Formats: sequence, C-alpha cells, structure tokens
Amino acid sequence: MIPVSELQSLTILEWALRAKAKQDFEEYPRGLGRLMRMAVAKKWIGDEGLPAPHLIVEECDFLEGLEVPDPLPAAEEGFQYVTHLSKILPKQRNELAHGTRALYPGGHMTFALVAGLINQLWPPTEDEVSEGPPLREPPTTVR
Repeated sequence: MIPVSELQSLTILEWALRAKAKQDFEEYPRGLGRLMRMAVAKKWIGDEGLPAPHLIVEECDFLEGLEVPDPLPAAEEGFQYVTHLSKILPKQRNELAHGTRALYPGGHMTFALVAGLINQLWPPTEDEVSEGPPLREPPTTVR
C-alpha cells in the first residue's frame, strides 16, 4: 500500500507544480524533474519547512549514495536540498511506476517531503492559519 501511496503523492506533486507553472506561463517544462528545477529557480520552493535531510537519507535506501551534511551548510554556501530532491524524486517516482529490484521503507518521509513542497507552492492565507487547526511540524524522527 505504501508504494502506491508514494507514487500517488509524487504524481500529485508533479500536478501541483504543473498547475503553478500554468498560472504564470503559457509554455512550461514537462516532467517532474524539470518542473522541480524550474520551481527552485523561480524560488517557489526551498529548503524551509522540509523534514531534516540527514534523517531521510539515513532511513531511505533509495537515497543511498547521496551525501547530505549534518547540519546543512548555510544557503550562502550554495547548498540547496531542493536541488538534490529535483534529481532524486523523479527517479523515485519512475522506480515506483515502473518497478525496481529494491524494496525500501520510508514512504512516510516521501509524504512529508511532498506536503512541505506543495505547501510552499500555495502557503495558507492569514485567515486560514488563524481559523484552521494548528500547523504541525514535519516529523524529525522515523519510527
């Protein structure tokens, strides 16, 4: 069930990025990776509000080989977590859609990442924040 849910969450992220791009542009790139790179370049999404990258790397086999310093370097040092995600999440989505030899846990971290990215595309208005339930921080530990 988790792989199907992960695939759906990544598909929803692509649709959200496409919807955001349609608001501003007649022509826009196709594909999750290109849309994410455009969103990073346009500063629609950033590192703020995402689960701690080093925890995700420790828990998710599909991120094997990605070196994420802990703590993250400051933005002025040129490190952007979302830039790495624009390379990794499309690969993960393709593996979920088309299959892979590896099985991995950590679907809940994918959900937290996707929620954090989509929330940056459409942040709540002041009225929604003041009237709605308290916003929760993304998980910082994996159970």
